[in-house]
Amino acid sequence: MSEEEATEESVADEEDKADERDVIDPSEFPTLDLTLEEARRQYDDEETRRDTVENKIGIVVTVDALLISFGALFNQGLHPLALVVILLPALVSAGLGLHAIRSRDYERPGKNIWDFYDYSEYDNVDAQREQLLLDYVRTTGKNKEKNDPKFGVFNICIKLTFVSLVLLLITPVASEFGILNTLRHFTLDVLHQLF
Repeated sequence: MSEEEATEESVADEEDKADERDVIDPSEFPTLDLTLEEARRQYDDEETRRDTVENKIGIVVTVDALLISFGALFNQGLHPLALVVILLPALVSAGLGLHAIRSRDYERPGKNIWDFYDYSEYDNVDAQREQLLLDYVRTTGKNKEKNDPKFGVFNICIKLTFVSLVLLLITPVASEFGILNTLRHFTLDVLHQLF
């Protein structure tokens, strides 16, 4: 490998590391106070991420409920199986979303009052701050592990909601041109041949 390729690879690795939300290294800051302040900020950022993704999922679940309601109301003339196929993505999206935003036990530094009491028993203020810093780092990491999958579920919910919306919007057009009847007969023929 040439020196230029090695340098480019090293720069790419450093950029990847910079993009990750790694736990802070206390030695990178001149004082423990600054480190503790940064740990608190990252903890607060993670709490904000949780609130944001849960609010977004809540909006998608609401849209899914509207799609299901209006889809069932305005497509009563459809075959029940066709209606289920059209609304199934919205149903799955709503179910996944509700599962993702269910109550969970999020980590907090000093979860109970006795933990804070324990901090006050330290003889050295720096040791107390260091322990609090370690608690912030630990809880921020655990909360991140709980929040990251929610963003994946959110993306899946958006896609499923979009599919259901598209199916609902093309249903009247497909019905007008007789495409639904053709699909229905084709599906029934296939099912008769299989069974």
